[in-house]
Amino acid sequence: MKKQLKILIVLVIVALILGGLVLATSSYNVNAITDGISAIGKVTWSEESRKQIDAVDDRIATLDPDLHLEGKVQNLDELKNAKVKYVEQAIIRLYKSIRDKQDEETIRQYLADAEEAFSHYLTEADIPLIHNYKDLTDAREKYGNPEGAAQDNSKPNNQQPAGPIELC
Repeated sequence: MKKQLKILIVLVIVALILGGLVLATSSYNVNAITDGISAIGKVTWSEESRKQIDAVDDRIATLDPDLHLEGKVQNLDELKNAKVKYVEQAIIRLYKSIRDKQDEETIRQYLADAEEAFSHYLTEADIPLIHNYKDLTDAREKYGNPEGAAQDNSKPNNQQPAGPIELC
């Protein structure tokens, strides 16, 4: 009986230690995600920006959904803003290629890049956040949908006409 009690006590202690490690690791992951988002900085159409955003997304994917830790990340809105900015930068690149009358193959590649960035980071619900989304839909209409791109030809009701584009 005393031996069984000792084993039970040892098992409870081990369970508490493991539980503490899970919580400590989870807290570390939330802090790492928060810090990763803060480190993104100025978003440009670059491999560096994409890698920073993807690194945060990868870390978020490691969170245990049963612990509901994503809600503890205080700056997820900054991550969404970074994704929107990245997509907007892809669309600006596309817009400039059309404006500068680059060859059609380049324009189609930039269109495919913009479509891929959109489908990778955002959803239809995010369209109103993209200030230059109309430039993307206009390019789709003129150059067709790139192979493998999302077949979204919708225009949100609140879409404003394309105005001047900020050139970065």
